[in-house]
Amino acid sequence: MRKLYRKIVQLYQRLVQWQDRRNQQKDALSFLPLALEIEERPPHPLARIMMWLLVVLIVIAVLWACFGKMDVIVSAQGKVVPEAQVKLIQPLEKGVIKAILVKDGQLVTKGQVLIELDQRITQADIENITQQRKVAYFMLKEYQSLYQLLQLATKDGLAKKDIDELLFTQGLTSTERDALLELIWRKWQAYSADIDYLASEVNAAKAEKTALEMQLEMLNKTLPIITEQNSMYQTLHQNDYGSKADMLQSQKAVIETEQALAQHKATVAQLTANISSKNSALMRAKADYLAQVLEQIELNQKDFKSLSNELNKYQLMQQAQSLSAPLSGFVQSLSVHTIGAVVTPAQVLMQIIPKDSPLEVNAMISNKDIGYVHEGQKVQVKIDTYPFTEYGLLTGEIVEISDDAIDDQQLGLVFKVIAKLDSTTLHKQGKDFPIRSGMTVTVEVKTGERRIIEYFLSPLTKAFKESLHER
Repeated sequence: MRKLYRKIVQLYQRLVQWQDRRNQQKDALSFLPLALEIEERPPHPLARIMMWLLVVLIVIAVLWACFGKMDVIVSAQGKVVPEAQVKLIQPLEKGVIKAILVKDGQLVTKGQVLIELDQRITQADIENITQQRKVAYFMLKEYQSLYQLLQLATKDGLAKKDIDELLFTQGLTSTERDALLELIWRKWQAYSADIDYLASEVNAAKAEKTALEMQLEMLNKTLPIITEQNSMYQTLHQNDYGSKADMLQSQKAVIETEQALAQHKATVAQLTANISSKNSALMRAKADYLAQVLEQIELNQKDFKSLSNELNKYQLMQQAQSLSAPLSGFVQSLSVHTIGAVVTPAQVLMQIIPKDSPLEVNAMISNKDIGYVHEGQKVQVKIDTYPFTEYGLLTGEIVEISDDAIDDQQLGLVFKVIAKLDSTTLHKQGKDFPIRSGMTVTVEVKTGERRIIEYFLSPLTKAFKESLHER
């Protein structure tokens, strides 16, 4: 640049000297005839001066393009939003509007009811499920009490008041307790009757067996005597002291006694097997009844749990039919105004703009520019509604960049960037102009510097490189 300056100075000095010589020549040519004056007069220097000035300007422009640098700016469109984000008020289920308790622009507090939906259908479902759940709970306590009774109580001397002490009555009213006691007492009587009948059959078989065993014992004792008598009759008959008829009658008595003894033994064995079978039937009846009670306990536990979950679901739905403010803020974009209007699930009924929440900027940066943007970079924010040439700019810093791209229908793949603002107020002529949530902005991020000449050479270089491999 210094050399260029020197050349310009030298050129200026030469121009001054040339002008002096020209003035001298002009004075000399003034005394010549007109034709000679025109012939001898040199051409006007303006053309030469313009040519040299053009050359100098071109040289200066080239040098400036080679050595001068400009900021590289990534520009993105965005919107001012509260840091706490705008909250959408949406119904969980389809419903009918019963009351609208707010209006646009109204300040609401956290938990304040905004819209009430008709709860009559939900309330009817809750009452129905509550009744079913109560029945399931009653039956559960019934079979739990029966199980406790089967495990601990005995039939002998068991009275109704004894059963009362074994009942599971937690959560039951006195009326329900009395009904439960009466029901279990009847079931216990029916169970006892069945068990008593089976036990009586066992006892009858045992008594019959005992009687036969006594007869068998008598026959065992009688048989040796009859056998000895038979031997005596045979001896007397052989010695001709007794009749043959007496001997045969004695043999008949021995045979009949032996047959009766064998028959009684078989009957005792049969009764023993019968007693064992009846005992098994008795034990099986007790086990089956206990298994049925346990099965009913498990079934009613499942029903009670399922109905409890269903009741919780409908209670939550009922709570959700009173739409309340998730935080303190201002109502905006109220979309329903008619009592009795039908709303659908996830329909946006209104928005809540958080009160006293710091403002930030959400912007969408294109996929081709996101590689040059990182957290911590400074940004300049132009508010579209306030021309920056008059109101100035806002500054801020990038605090968050989305991990994945968002497919925008208009912009294509973009990344969401959140910038924290250093100030939320613009100034002009001593007046403050605060920005508001929802204002559109242009976010500019300085990503580096670039020589000016690169702006002209880059398209040529790109075209040259691509032309070498295109078909």
